Amino acid sequence: MASLMQSLYTTFGMSIYEQMAVILARSNGWDAERQFRLKGQVDRGTESLIEQICRSGRPNKTEELLQIRKSVRPGAPLDDHEGVVDVYVKKPMVLNCLLTLLL
Repeated sequence: MASLMQSLYTTFGMSIYEQMAVILARSNGWDAERQFRLKGQVDRGTESLIEQICRSGRPNKTEELLQIRKSVRPGAPLDDHEGVVDVYVKKPMVLNCLLTLLL
């Protein structure tokens, strides 16, 4: 019974929720795609920091995000078999919006 329910949730999610998310995002001027393949890699220093944060047991989202953002270093655009996201939404750049308004 549990596997049947999980299958229904997955099917419903892929057929309705993802499409709705893309429609809503695009109708508000955002870029959106379903089943988007992310590329990139996490550098070793940042990966180590994230592991430290996870083990610390003292959550502080604001501080943790600041630490991670300061730690991130550029990496190669590598493919990862786990790098597919259900829905990818990206806020358009202000310059793109400005150019659209001018044209």
